[in-house]
Amino acid sequence: MTYLDIEKVDGSGTPIVFIHGWLGSIESWNFIRQNFELENPMVFYSQRCHGQSECRDFDIEDLANDLEQVTEELEKPILIGHSLGGMTALKYSTISDNFSKLLLLSTSASTPEPRYKSTEFFSEKLGEMPRRKWAELITDNYAEDADQKLKEMSTKELIQADKEALENGLQAMINYNIRNELDDELALVISGINDNAIPREQTKDLSKILNCKHKQIETSHLMLQEKPKEIAQMIEEFVDDV
Repeated sequence: MTYLDIEKVDGSGTPIVFIHGWLGSIESWNFIRQNFELENPMVFYSQRCHGQSECRDFDIEDLANDLEQVTEELEKPILIGHSLGGMTALKYSTISDNFSKLLLLSTSASTPEPRYKSTEFFSEKLGEMPRRKWAELITDNYAEDADQKLKEMSTKELIQADKEALENGLQAMINYNIRNELDDELALVISGINDNAIPREQTKDLSKILNCKHKQIETSHLMLQEKPKEIAQMIEEFVDDV
């Protein structure tokens, strides 16, 4: 598993594994971590083709298999996933029972259906459009009402991202549908009221499939950056809720 960049934090209690979203990395959780008072063991890692991890072709099942390796020495960890990371956690839940509960941030059980342009559109236009224009369009697609500085940060990430990561991520999401593989789970689904990438309709649908609680927060798809204190508090309450 040397191809994955992993950071482990020692502690006591139930371990927690954090799984970032598309084009994120270990660093995606920095906004949240500085607001934590958790003493649990924690694992942060960059999914393949992200951050400092090695770039290999992937779909959601590949990412779930990677997660299975990350958790193999942990006992019933709590899985916390944002966006694509939530999809990874959900797919993992269909191949392994080595987890205690799931916290799913801005994620869905099937291909994301943005309120504006589709995932297929951005896959088709990648390479055809100037990268900055493409990046600005996709940022507006999921964070139209976000702070301008955060939008520019997201746009730069899209401009600088490895094309293989972009292509694999988009295709993985296009092919993603595990609605019929899921079952009731001890879980919490959190959606952003202003999230145009994975609208509330999809997150509510996921909570119904899992037969679990659903909460909403006033934020876009960039919830980790926009509402770090609120998300950190929700995570702490979820971890402590037995």
